[in-house]
Amino acid sequence: MPENDPRLQRGLEALSKQRSDLAHYIDWYRGDHPPPYIPPKAASEYRRIVDTAASAWLKLVIDSINERLRVDGFTGQGDASTDLEAWRIWGRNRMNAVQPLVHAEALTLGRSYVSVWPNRADPGTPTIRGESALRVWIARDSADFSPLWAVKSWSTGEEDPGSEVAYLYTPADVQRYRRADKSGEWTPDGPAARNPLGRVPFVEFANGRDLLGESASELAPLIPIQERINSVNLHMQLAMLVAAFRQRWAAGLAIPEDENGNPVEPFNAAVDKLWISDDPNAKFGEFGESNLANYVTVLESLVRQLSAISAVPAHYLLGQLVNISAEALKAAEAGLSAKVRHKQLTLGEGWSAVMNLVQVAGGGVAAPLEPHWADTEARSEAQLVDALSKLGAPPLNIPQEALWERYGASPPVIKRWQDMQAAATQRAAGAEVAGALAARRAGQDDPDDVPEAA
Repeated sequence: MPENDPRLQRGLEALSKQRSDLAHYIDWYRGDHPPPYIPPKAASEYRRIVDTAASAWLKLVIDSINERLRVDGFTGQGDASTDLEAWRIWGRNRMNAVQPLVHAEALTLGRSYVSVWPNRADPGTPTIRGESALRVWIARDSADFSPLWAVKSWSTGEEDPGSEVAYLYTPADVQRYRRADKSGEWTPDGPAARNPLGRVPFVEFANGRDLLGESASELAPLIPIQERINSVNLHMQLAMLVAAFRQRWAAGLAIPEDENGNPVEPFNAAVDKLWISDDPNAKFGEFGESNLANYVTVLESLVRQLSAISAVPAHYLLGQLVNISAEALKAAEAGLSAKVRHKQLTLGEGWSAVMNLVQVAGGGVAAPLEPHWADTEARSEAQLVDALSKLGAPPLNIPQEALWERYGASPPVIKRWQDMQAAATQRAAGAEVAGALAARRAGQDDPDDVPEAA
């Protein structure tokens, strides 16, 4: 590989643009929002209120979707042992903890990545890692969007403060680059290494990809609503500060002054005090307080708009659902359930591609494999069990393992249940044999069964 491969610079420029395009979505997810508008001459005490006007509704939207995206097994073309091997490799790489991070970033930024690489220390357990779209950029074929080459870059931490590292991945080899600081030149860090996979080791998890290959953040259509919510929060807090209580006024009074000529408030307002004046022209009155219920109504309306566009049920956001039946709850969450199933289709393709790379990297799996998603829909347990019982009875007679899958059990759980069932059958058979032998011995020892002497 040449020292100054032009793909490195092209990839780093594309990665830099990708970072600038996507990084602000992380701020919106975390609740670090641009402040609502206030007049330039507003007092500093009002600016402090602006800092507390933001509320992280968008994080709740992403988390509500992500909580229902959980892979708990794989099903492939081989037998159950290869499915369990895929799950073993998954577990050794702690992917149960990594997968929600991959899904959350795909939803938030529009894309995330997973890398696969051979494991020298344990060749049968390839390394699987979640990768951020702020570190990885993939060049894709313009026809079928298959990966051609990729760049990964980041600033090093305490091991080498200030320096940066970059990798250029091609199907043939991998080259590491380094530079001392952001203004330095990239130089190869040693010779290029052969790529043992023979392909780009990254899989992209895209959210909302269209036919042109473009993905989109789940937050993009929701940000304008979040901005309006923050504005209403600010106005409501200002109303609470200056107009949420009745203000009194008085006219026709001579205002007393202290020894320095400063005006002194003539009355000390309290529940047990009376305002009086000896001036017959004096008048007293009060201004009505601001009705904060109007702000609450507008705020709830905006949250319901957020719910409608995101397909997250309003009761997830407003918490107003109580004493509801299982059927009504399922109907209320139908939109979210449909959306989650759609996400499972697109993200499932990514996990299947990851397992294909695992097989290439030396894992003993039988690709292609499909992920098994945990059942997180709201449903009545009694109705589900009743339906499965009827499916397993004549005339359908659906096999027990298939019913377990419909129940939501993952392949590893089904295997465990099968082992437990086989062990229980073996114990029952052993107990039956032991009982028969004991009865036979008892019959032989019974004096009544001894033959009489001739």
